[in-house]
Amino acid sequence: MQAQNYPLEGLLLDEPSIYHAMDTRGTGAFVPLSFSAKTGEPTAQSAKARLADREKFNRIPDHLDGMLTDMAKNLYSGEIDAAPLVPNAGKSPCLWCEYRTVCRHADGEGERTPLKTGRPVWRRVNRRGSWNVKNSASFDQTQLNSVLKSIEFVLCL
Repeated sequence: MQAQNYPLEGLLLDEPSIYHAMDTRGTGAFVPLSFSAKTGEPTAQSAKARLADREKFNRIPDHLDGMLTDMAKNLYSGEIDAAPLVPNAGKSPCLWCEYRTVCRHADGEGERTPLKTGRPVWRRVNRRGSWNVKNSASFDQTQLNSVLKSIEFVLCL
């Protein structure tokens, strides 16, 4: 069965009516949750990792804005080193990248690996005000808008 080969990932709003409507039998085949056979509710471990309240969901755009602002600052200051995310040893995404000859990234240098700990994004998103684009005084708003438009263009290619 395909669901076993490709486990579902992601977040769901912590509202039982929503995830029960998405998976009426409580099998976990249609939502990234494991359900208790006794209660029909998500298991504690599954719920902790995959359910988020509205407040958390509402903080995601601010977090993404902050990440884009950091990217813009780095690009504007000339920091454009290739730092590919290498999920498995020896499986560099550079192997199939069309821009490998342009960036000239050397395998094994400056590569990032995925964080293995709990929910790393939530640790950053949970801190209120940790990403606040409007308070970024060291970066002129016109410069920021210009670089963000460039990033937007590149992401759309």
